[in-house]
Amino acid sequence: MGKYKSTIILTLALTVFLASCKGATTTPVTTPGPSPSTKKWVVSTFAGTANTAGATKVGINAPEGVAVDSSGNVYVASTADNSIQKITTSEAGVVTVNHFAGTGVATRTDGTPNADHATDAKLATFNGPKGVAVDSDGNVYVADTGSHTIRKIASTGRRAVSTLAGAVNVAGTTDHATGTTARFNGPQGLVVDSSGNLYVADTGNNLIRKITSAGAVSRFAGSSAGTAGQADGAGLSVATFDGPQGVAVVGDNLYVADTGNHCIRRIVISTQLVDTFAGTADATGHADGTGATATFETPSGVAAVDSSGNLYVADTARHIIRKITSKGDVVTITTIAGFAEISGDENSAIHATLSMFESPQGVVALSDNVVYVADTANHTIRKLELK
Repeated sequence: MGKYKSTIILTLALTVFLASCKGATTTPVTTPGPSPSTKKWVVSTFAGTANTAGATKVGINAPEGVAVDSSGNVYVASTADNSIQKITTSEAGVVTVNHFAGTGVATRTDGTPNADHATDAKLATFNGPKGVAVDSDGNVYVADTGSHTIRKIASTGRRAVSTLAGAVNVAGTTDHATGTTARFNGPQGLVVDSSGNLYVADTGNNLIRKITSAGAVSRFAGSSAGTAGQADGAGLSVATFDGPQGVAVVGDNLYVADTGNHCIRRIVISTQLVDTFAGTADATGHADGTGATATFETPSGVAAVDSSGNLYVADTARHIIRKITSKGDVVTITTIAGFAEISGDENSAIHATLSMFESPQGVVALSDNVVYVADTANHTIRKLELK
């Protein structure tokens, strides 16, 4: 298989080279630098070693969630290691993976400081966390999937860990509740809006939930807990989802990676109306195009850039990264990285579509020039840069 992948890469690289040579002239041309139209995406391995599960607490092990803070630090839900890592980059460009939270043990005990025993986030435990998000104050939120809870890691002091919502190891659908009286079922993706509200992909319940800054939990979209479907319409009475895993917010729009339906959905936050934004429910593939003509296969992660409104999608089963742009009513989907249907760990400085991923799930955009990907089966965090 490795020989086959290498042949594909060489063939595509030759095609790109020949295309660039077509119509070449011997007359030297001087330009001031690359124009926006000549920029290209390139892929590198930002952290971790391909095909090697990282060491307990300090390595990357089957990462599924990824987030960035306002300083550009990257947070990773290292799912198989039951821990959270923080990746920093020095001024000299040195990348360091730091143990941030969790003991690596798949049980849950909040590491809240007390007078008798001063503890911190590193002494708390998680159970298969799959989602991570950071608010404007630097607090980190974790979808602790195996425990059916949403956790909070404080940004100050000893970084105390607390349970924001849900009851440990108790799956359910209880709404209009606060804190541990609420219930979730295998929550995965989550995102914080500018007001401090959390939106959660409650995957096992086929719902989108909202947690206010005061900790109140409610059903935000999905007409019936536990019922999978693909209906658009009023969020609380008509719309249905199928195993949603990723969420992203831009302005008044909440975008959902509706994994089981193989499409990206949009929820207008002010009205809670739901529509299908990209792809067609139950139609699988990797076709680029506009709106419903494009296809996905089990997209798991979605990220947004506030300044542009562009979206980035981890198209998991196709091993590729997609970009969604919109202008007026025209929504355009393109593949920016990865080779559809072929998994691998190759990077490419020629063009990102010559690189390979293996079941990427999480994605976060630092800007329209830098995107981080949780390359789950490769145990790595990959970095896409537009240069």
